[in-house]
Amino acid sequence: MHRRTKILVKVVIVVALVLVTLLQLRYVLEDSHGLLWWNSDQAYLFLGAGCRGYHMSYLLFPWEAIKGYLNVPTFPDDRHVAMTVIRVTQDGMERHVLDFGDDPTNTPQFLTPLDHDIYAMCKGAVLCKWTGTRFDRVDEEEEQRLGGVKRLVSVRTEKHIDGWSRLEIGPSLSDQFTARVGQKFSLLVKNEVTDSSESKAVSIYLQRTGQAPESIWHVDLQSRRVSRVQYEQCLERR
Repeated sequence: MHRRTKILVKVVIVVALVLVTLLQLRYVLEDSHGLLWWNSDQAYLFLGAGCRGYHMSYLLFPWEAIKGYLNVPTFPDDRHVAMTVIRVTQDGMERHVLDFGDDPTNTPQFLTPLDHDIYAMCKGAVLCKWTGTRFDRVDEEEEQRLGGVKRLVSVRTEKHIDGWSRLEIGPSLSDQFTARVGQKFSLLVKNEVTDSSESKAVSIYLQRTGQAPESIWHVDLQSRRVSRVQYEQCLERR
């Protein structure tokens, strides 16, 4: 009987080791960075709409927890890259979602207003322009007139250009900021949680004169544990 008990204990230990090695913990983190450009007539919001996925075995979870405590960066195991573009004017609001697959380099960079349009550097270091529903490469004549991508500004440099102002949106937002667009409306960018012990969340509200504020964007800045189905849905959404 004693020998059978030892065998049973060994079997239980082996099964437990197999389970903690094979069973997966899954976490997702929504892209939270964005950019707001506005002038006296209109505002453009370029907001991350993708998802980063992380999965690990129960056996590796303590090591990942230690890395998080030490602020060691962890690269996602899976990624879906997308952008939500919102244009707001006195007449209304347009919203478009751009899908870039799983390659972050597909995302337009250095978004800059020039000559009343929004330009960017697209994949291949080419000059492209927001055409109302997507970014398209400009023709050779327009590219030469604008000097290619040289006039595009980094998010860490110019904050005002040709009557436009810029606000970077993300985890660094400390409290809230109001961008006033003419006399008819404004955009309130707000960190919903200011207690440092709680996870942060950022919302954007459209405020029109004489109307209640309208929430037009919200993102949780913390990773969250999800089921396998939720993990796949986050990474496959369009």
